[in-house]
Amino acid sequence: MSASYDPFLLLNLPRRPLVDMDQLDQNFRRLAAVYHPDKSDSSTDATKPFAAEGDFEDKFLQLQEAATLLRNLSTRLRYLGDNSSETSHSFPLEAADFFSLVNATLRQAHDLTSRYHATQGTLAKALLMQELLLSKQELEKTQRLLDSWQESLNTQLRELDEQWPNVDNSKLLDLATSFSFASRWDQQLKDALLNNKTVFSS
Repeated sequence: MSASYDPFLLLNLPRRPLVDMDQLDQNFRRLAAVYHPDKSDSSTDATKPFAAEGDFEDKFLQLQEAATLLRNLSTRLRYLGDNSSETSHSFPLEAADFFSLVNATLRQAHDLTSRYHATQGTLAKALLMQELLLSKQELEKTQRLLDSWQESLNTQLRELDEQWPNVDNSKLLDLATSFSFASRWDQQLKDALLNNKTVFSS
């Protein structure tokens, strides 16, 4: 995700991998109050902290986009790594390993729950319960492995922040990709576990 402006500068935040979310929210609310389109008649140039090109609506939209970019860990790291959506980058090895594991676990869970809901008759459904229980255990095991990996990613993030700005772009981009997939897989596993749980509670 690229921007034509510096979101860190726009929101008056230090340009680094770790961002204080409370400070981000505070700065956003303060600036949004100044640049909200409804305030355009009452504000003066003296209240404007950045270049005055464009109208208040444009500035307000930029603030929203900047806050969204910086709140998302993956897009924040990609921005710091000077990466755009068109830039190709290698797939981190650890993420590649999890890709196969998570996809296989999710596919099995989806197939079993689909078979269960499509099955007619109490006995036929009961015969699938053991497989569904094993699938639940696999989902929980994969979730624990993913949680552990996410902890290691957070450790890497803190280390990069301590080394900043003496950090290779490739490390930022690897971490951005890993966080992006980890977040997606975490949600998919939670959804699959919820679907599995509804079977046992039905």
